[in-house]
Order: sequence, then structure tokens, then C-alpha cells
Amino acid sequence: MVESRLSAGHVHLIGCLGQGMQPLAQLYRSTGVRVTGCDSRVAERQGTAEAAELAIYGVCVTGHDPAHLGTDVDVVVHSVAVSVDHAELADARRRGIPVLTRAAALAKLLPRIADRTVAVSGVTGKSTTTALVAQLYRLLGQDPTLYLGCALPDDTPRSMADRAIGDIVGRDPIAVLEACEYQRGMLRYDADVATVTTSFWGEHTSTYPDAASLRDAFTQFLSAAPRAVVPDGEGDLLALPLRDRDRIITFGASQRADLRLTELRHTEQGFHARYAHHGQVIEARTRFSGRHNALNLAAALASHLAAGTPLTALQALTTYDRLRTPCRRLQLVGRVGGTDLYDDYAHNPVQFVAALKVLRHRYSGPIGAYYLPGGFGRLHAFGDGYLRALAQFDRVVLAPSRRGFEDSVSTPDESAFSERTVRRLRALRIPADIVPMDKLSLDIFDGCAAAGFFGAIRMNGILPGLLTSREHIVEANPTAIPR
Repeated sequence: MVESRLSAGHVHLIGCLGQGMQPLAQLYRSTGVRVTGCDSRVAERQGTAEAAELAIYGVCVTGHDPAHLGTDVDVVVHSVAVSVDHAELADARRRGIPVLTRAAALAKLLPRIADRTVAVSGVTGKSTTTALVAQLYRLLGQDPTLYLGCALPDDTPRSMADRAIGDIVGRDPIAVLEACEYQRGMLRYDADVATVTTSFWGEHTSTYPDAASLRDAFTQFLSAAPRAVVPDGEGDLLALPLRDRDRIITFGASQRADLRLTELRHTEQGFHARYAHHGQVIEARTRFSGRHNALNLAAALASHLAAGTPLTALQALTTYDRLRTPCRRLQLVGRVGGTDLYDDYAHNPVQFVAALKVLRHRYSGPIGAYYLPGGFGRLHAFGDGYLRALAQFDRVVLAPSRRGFEDSVSTPDESAFSERTVRRLRALRIPADIVPMDKLSLDIFDGCAAAGFFGAIRMNGILPGLLTSREHIVEANPTAIPR
């Protein structure tokens, strides 16, 4: 029923300015479907790159109103951030219009685009790994469709960031997609290769109340695909009851990994890594940094091997330095005085530590952190992990903690996260303060060599207001190496 309605027809997207919804809108338009969309943030996002891009693709974007459904909408697709009692959703259900989540809609759309799908899931690293898998295809002379819930820098290998407007679908029948685990969305996809990057528990606790529930979901995701890629020695994955070991490729730094990171040397421009697979060596020189990214690249290489890319092709590739990580992955965006400013998606302790390791390698001076805490389930699950991670910085500024879209209620203890964390950091003699986003000024990081602005919410709304002078803005891609 839904498939027949999508053969041409009209799709209406609710929450269309969300990161996962924008590429979905572009995919629909590229397959000849009329697309309209609405979002509660239309006014505040007016003139942004996201809104402009959707307009270029011919997607009409307005605020919420049940009247949008009119008489010709065939299917309604909504973001996971949209409440179940949303007026437009309620009206669609009342009128018998099919309603799909973003993941369900993408799952139905993929067979029309590709006959081979690589789906990448995981608690961290899935966006970067997905982007690397797709870019490797491009460097090897193929042109896949890429579904990614974040932006790529402008100098990404052509056909990812520089594809002609209106032509997001690749020439080759290959799809590479970021398969988010929230609400078990990754289970909707019929993947040929299923990759899990990391599996520790603590994110999306409304979906996964404990580690066992997360392990069960990843097991189902990996078991459903003909080929699977999993990290060796990461969390609980080795304990997953996966059948048919010969269909699985493991990656990591341990001796047991099928694709093993054997050498990692940081350079001024990025890193030089060697990977071993059954005695054969792949060498890669990149322009991005961090051991976590070396493992993300290992996951991408393993995904290619699982998908049938010859090992010799990966060995012969000499353009690994053209690979780019997504935006907001330790992206250098500004420089004020002697302080370099980075925008980063990190929002849990594991990600903080990974980002800090890169910054410590780049700078000898103090490193500061500004963090916008969000998602009470996450704050509760990681507990003292936040304190241990933030205590490794030299200067910490927190925004007041806030509810995330997954939170139904907040408790006084979770709401007081910022106040409690600042008190404990000060007890450790680490300079720490609480400063709301609208009160933040950059002189709070005076004396720091670099400062990271961390949080799942984009800092784009904060940093442009702070970087008021043109000389403060660094025109750089996310992998740029500072002085």
C-alpha cells in the first residue's frame, strides 16, 4: 500500500529540518516524489544552509499546521523527535494516511535505489565510519548513494559533498547508510553488510534500559545480514551469540582481530596507520587524527572486505589522505587571541576523552571544554564517567543541564547535573563554572591553547555570535591541523 503510494505521489515530512530528515527529503526528490515539510524551528533556521539546501531541492518548508496535509498527501513521515500526539500526525491517522518513522520510510525507499546496502550502526563512530565507507567507494571509482545524519566538509571526494544539486542518488546501485540504533531503527533495514562500531551501554536509555537489551538488538541486527562486521574486544560484542563465524569480520587492535590495527603513528597532518588482514598489509596516511578514527577507518575497511571489495584494491589505494571525517568531529571553527576553538559532537564521556587525546597531541598548553549537557537518561547512565572525563580538562564550563527529546520527565538529581559536577570539579581544583549559552563570552577561555564546544546540539547558534570579528573565523575543514 505504502509502496504504491510512493511510486510517484506526495510525501509530507514532519520535523524536516532534523539531520536525518534532510537527506531523506533529498532522496525522495531524486526519485521523483513531491516533498513538502514542516518544522517547529522554521523561524530560527530561516536562512540557514539546511533550509536553503532543502529549498534548492524543491522542498517547501513551513511551520506546523494540520492544513498542510490538504487532499493530496499520500504518506506522512515524521522525525523521532516529533511527539506521538502531534496535531499533524493525529490528523493523518484520523484520515487513514499512512504514517512512517524516518527509519521505516528509508527502509522502503532503499530497494528502489540500490541492490547492495552497507548499514553501519553503533553507539559511537557510526557517522564517521559510514562517511568513510562511502568515500572509499568513490576513491575506488564507484558512486554510491550515501545516507548520513550529518554534514560533510566541502572538500570531501566528489559526489558526496559536491554532487550536482538534485542528484543525491549515486550512479551505482550501492547504498551506504548510517543506521541509528534509537528505537531499534537499524532493525528495519535489509542490509547486505551490517557493521557495528562500538557497543557500550549508556545512550538511548529510553530504548535500551540495560546493557542486555542493547546487546540483544545488535545481535539481531548483525544476525540478519549475510555479512557482519564487529569490533574485537569492544564491550560485549565478543559475547554476542552470532552464528556462522565465517560470515563475520572482526576489526580492532587485538591479536585476534581479522583486520588488525598493527601500527599507528601520528603526524603533523593526521596519522599513518598499518592494518593487517591474514598476513597482508594495508597502509593509510590520513589528514584526520586520533586512535578512535584509526579504528573507525578499520571498521570501514572491514566493511568493504565484507562487501566484496578486493583486498588488493584497498592495498593499492594511495589517496587515503583525501578521506574526510564529518563536520562537528573536532572541527576547528575559530581562533580568538591565542585560543583555537573547536566544535564537536561529543556528548558522552567516551567521546570527550577521545577528543581530548587528539587535542593533547596537537597542543602543549591548557585545554578548555564547554559542554551543553542534555538527555537525563544519558547523564544518569554514565554517572561519574562525566566527572572523570571532564576532570582531564584544564578549564571546564557547563551550560545548565536540559531535557532531551527522549526524556519524558526529569528528576531533581538529573536537573542538578551541572551544579553538582561543577562543585566536584572545583573540589579537585579544576576551574569550573556554569554559564548559560546566551551569557557565554570567549574570554572565559583566556589562557587556554584550545577549547572544545561539546554537545549533541549544534554549536552553530552559539559560535557565530561569539566569533563577531571576521579574523576570528577559521575557514577550515574538520580535519584541519592548527599551527
